[in-house]
Amino acid sequence: MKSQFLFNIFAYHGFSFYLGIIALVVIVLAIYNKKRKRKIVPQKMDNSRFSIVKFKSPLPFEANEKQVIYVEDKYNRELNQFINKNYSKIKNLFSSRGCDFAYIPLTQYNIEKDSIDLIRYNYPTIPFRFMNREYQEYQENRIRTIIPQNIYNALFSFFFDEREPLKPGFIQYKSQTNNAYTFSYFPIQFTSENDLWEQIYSYLQSIEDGSDVCLKEEFRSYKEKHSTHWNVAVGDIVKEKTIEPPPTPPKTTMKLEKKAADYSYRGRDVLFGYSNQDQADYDFPEEAFHVINEIQTRISYLTHLGINEWVLRQLFTLDATPKLSKLLITKDFEIILPDYNYLMIHLTPLPKAVFLLFLKHPEGILFKNLQDYKEELMNIYLILSNRESIETMEKSIDDLVDSTKNAINEKCSRIREAFIKEFDERLAENYFITGERYSPKRIKLNRDLVSWETEI
Repeated sequence: MKSQFLFNIFAYHGFSFYLGIIALVVIVLAIYNKKRKRKIVPQKMDNSRFSIVKFKSPLPFEANEKQVIYVEDKYNRELNQFINKNYSKIKNLFSSRGCDFAYIPLTQYNIEKDSIDLIRYNYPTIPFRFMNREYQEYQENRIRTIIPQNIYNALFSFFFDEREPLKPGFIQYKSQTNNAYTFSYFPIQFTSENDLWEQIYSYLQSIEDGSDVCLKEEFRSYKEKHSTHWNVAVGDIVKEKTIEPPPTPPKTTMKLEKKAADYSYRGRDVLFGYSNQDQADYDFPEEAFHVINEIQTRISYLTHLGINEWVLRQLFTLDATPKLSKLLITKDFEIILPDYNYLMIHLTPLPKAVFLLFLKHPEGILFKNLQDYKEELMNIYLILSNRESIETMEKSIDDLVDSTKNAINEKCSRIREAFIKEFDERLAENYFITGERYSPKRIKLNRDLVSWETEI
């Protein structure tokens, strides 16, 4: 009965009608699956597209080999619209290859938007009275009179032999001689969005250890290992599946690695006369320079290196070499930088005690000798803190001067953070504790710039 019913339906509409529908569905599904699986097979790089361009030395900015700069001889509407539309995706792609993508129009926009914070961080010597709203409005109006092409033209003025300005493309710093900076140059052109994505992808293949080469075999295996493909429609690398973490190495391998590490430490003992009691000194370069994520994110946003910093100076006529500020320790033991608009550096008592101890000893202190400064450090800590019990304070000081522990590095890290969250590290490094392994750690600031309102 049921079969007869179905037969009647097919007979009414005709078999060809339903077969047509089925065929249409099959075709649509086939097209959809083909589109989903579409991959672009990486093609061998055409190295002939690359050329070398040279700029006169000195350049007005610090060339950065990890920065790829988009340049153009005149405004290209299609390319600029494309980059503006896909900027985040392009920047992320360059970041995945360890590079910063510098796009001057957007850099200029960000500087205009956050000019006060950027100037304060990178140029703390500028008097605060010029940071009022009136000054900000003046600078914002001035920014509108500067077009990105003026900045490109200023860059091109450093070409050797009065070379013609570059057509649209990417440049990346490679090397420096006495009178020239060498950059690689990779031209791009707009024919279609898909084609432009392929050009960008082709360029990305060349970025391996800072050299312009064909796609390396290890990059190919990396792509295969992580099961990624290039999606031309969105211009991004899309994960297809989650990669399981590698298995834990066999215990025998781990034992061998531990033995190798032990032998390495013994080698240091022989060379430098150090023992495993000097762990704090050995860990200093990594541990004392650790920065919490929140501060690191802020610093990454405010720090303008390479051509971005030059754009900042172009827009605001800023001194290329900010000066160091004097350092004032007040009678209340506040840390003040008078020449940076009386900026106060905030530290909790224990890191501040470490800071003041090293400030008092310009010759520097070896971590293995911190025990010799235990009483002095304790006296400073007692002056700064009146809340903790003596027993707790003594325990904190004992941990600090114990060179087998990491406490001193943690405090050095907090000191560094306190400065670099306020202004650029190229200035801040003069105020926090630095030093090489197996050498005295010190604060580099010339003590002629240090004033004490009270003895300690």
